[in-house]
Amino acid sequence: MNRLAKSLGMHDSVFTFPIASSNQTSSANDLAILANQIRIEFPEAFAWFSQAEFSFSGHTQKNCNLSLWKSPSINGVMSSTSNLNVISSWLRQENEKMIPRSLISVVLNGKNREKTIDESFNLLRQGWLNYDTIKLFDDNTTIARLDVLKGNRDKLDVGFSRAVWVTIPHKLLIARGTGGFSTRVVYMHPLVAPIKKGERIGDLQVSFEENPIASFPLYARHDIGQGGFISRLIDDVRLRTTENYFSGNETRIK
Repeated sequence: MNRLAKSLGMHDSVFTFPIASSNQTSSANDLAILANQIRIEFPEAFAWFSQAEFSFSGHTQKNCNLSLWKSPSINGVMSSTSNLNVISSWLRQENEKMIPRSLISVVLNGKNREKTIDESFNLLRQGWLNYDTIKLFDDNTTIARLDVLKGNRDKLDVGFSRAVWVTIPHKLLIARGTGGFSTRVVYMHPLVAPIKKGERIGDLQVSFEENPIASFPLYARHDIGQGGFISRLIDDVRLRTTENYFSGNETRIK
């Protein structure tokens, strides 16, 4: 569980036992990451969270997450029975032409259940009103072509399998537009073959008005095998005179 949590980016979580334990810790950010991962990987199970109640063998059980009664668009992802710890998701789409936006709120250690539910709903509402989510790159996009040594090809295409989205305050986007975005490809130079498709090569760092806002892993989009004897020999000489360093190429998004 801890290995999987770290691979998802849940760096503030520690699991010690499959069920409740006082030694287990997490953070609001980590729980939001987990909720989003469940939404992506298990959409059928995620839909169950929005059920206000279900009946089985003549017995009806109500969902303990009171967020569900705030709006029909809310998924009650998780709640303690006291409703003092609440995770909720809100899927909004004003009309058919707009891209649906899914927001997640996490409120922990609330003082009373009514205020906790109100705080959770207000977070979702503020997220919808004050932030915009922008698609920077489509899925299966090549972001950069990087130099490779000792390979049967001298260039490696790197990119993503999924589309890249970022979220920024609405007022910043209105003031500057998408021209405020810039990206930087960062990787350990030089790259040396062989390289397998899907291998993580580096990161795409995204900034808005020179302020970092997100980072996304970059992967090799194809294999590169070893080159011939002569080309490897030449590149061996080049490697002996080349130091390893982090390289970055910056691009302004128009």
